[in-house]
Amino acid sequence: MAYIKRFFVGKNRFLIISSCSESWGGSEELWNNVAKLLKAKKYNVTLYKDFIDYDHNKIQSLKDDGVAIFSILNSLNFGYRFAYKLLIKIRFPFIERYKGHYLINQIFRKKGLTTLLKKYNYDKVIISQGINYDGLDYAWICNKLGIEYYTISQKVIETSFIQGKDAVAKAKKSLLEAKHNFFVSEHNLKITEEQICSKIKNATVVYNPNKFQTLNNFPETDFEVDTFNFLCVGRYYFSEKGQDVLLRILAQEKWKKRPIKLKMIGSGMDHEVLKNRIAYYKLKNVEISDFKLDLEEEWKNAHGLILSSKHEGMPLVMLEAMSIGKICIMGDAGGVNEVIQDSYNGFIGAPTTVGFDIAMERAWQMKKDWKLIAENARETLKDIEKKEYPSEKKVLDILLN
Repeated sequence: MAYIKRFFVGKNRFLIISSCSESWGGSEELWNNVAKLLKAKKYNVTLYKDFIDYDHNKIQSLKDDGVAIFSILNSLNFGYRFAYKLLIKIRFPFIERYKGHYLINQIFRKKGLTTLLKKYNYDKVIISQGINYDGLDYAWICNKLGIEYYTISQKVIETSFIQGKDAVAKAKKSLLEAKHNFFVSEHNLKITEEQICSKIKNATVVYNPNKFQTLNNFPETDFEVDTFNFLCVGRYYFSEKGQDVLLRILAQEKWKKRPIKLKMIGSGMDHEVLKNRIAYYKLKNVEISDFKLDLEEEWKNAHGLILSSKHEGMPLVMLEAMSIGKICIMGDAGGVNEVIQDSYNGFIGAPTTVGFDIAMERAWQMKKDWKLIAENARETLKDIEKKEYPSEKKVLDILLN
């Protein structure tokens, strides 16, 4: 029966699962590019995600390319859909909103995925994880059903992993028995191995995609100015992106007096807190902007990037900034120190108030060298481009061989 069904629906059917719960995240660029390469080669591709924003231009582009798209809701039968909508509406008032939504999705995502897998007979499943464990439930289901699967891990939190002996054992089995695992930095691979207490031999490190081709002719940055403009681009989520650390530093009188302007670009659960904190600190040199996929116009007026992230994978925005010769002042998280050499092609510091202030101060005292440091950053990314890109092609080669 399975053979007959596969004959009619077509062979080489790929299912891509994204664990990102938002409309779109930087962690989705890699699988998105892989999906487009697969469609160009005439493979059948389906996307499964907790929540689908059908108006988002990335989702629209995937639909135009012929990618089938399922959310938790439209993969469930009527009874499950009714229960899901009811629970989302109630959202348990005694639980924080985002946690309640996450718990509800956890209940229904397994049922939705199992239904899809049994109905459509996918040949290969690609599981893209925002964190190195938030898609392992999916991997476990594939493992139990005997379906070939691959994982992509974007971020690792050193102090957080799956809890419980049985849960860790499942996570370990899911990773070690995957057809292959992709990590976006050596750091992420190393920490994941420590967390499961085992070497992951079926693993490859691949960089996140970058807009190298479209930014190759980007104009050189003018550092002979009276005021320096910096961007802070990332999800408004203090516990991961560390905007609270950056604002606390900028609230110091020495930074208030310096000719620096900061534009924060993003969206997320801490948006209101961020606005309130800026007002509380009376930071007249800091402004907030909504999230933008294309930062080209913003970069034209910016001299650099400041990210005090506490947790990262391999920041897309950092790679982009370095490739066009911008100064990067980064929190030491994820694979940042695999690319940035402090005071040579950027600056790096511990993502704490004291540690990051030291890095920012070091950068400020070296501002006469920023032009050279920016040139070093651009050259670093040129070398990386030759060795590591296009990264989606590296993933595709492993998927198809």
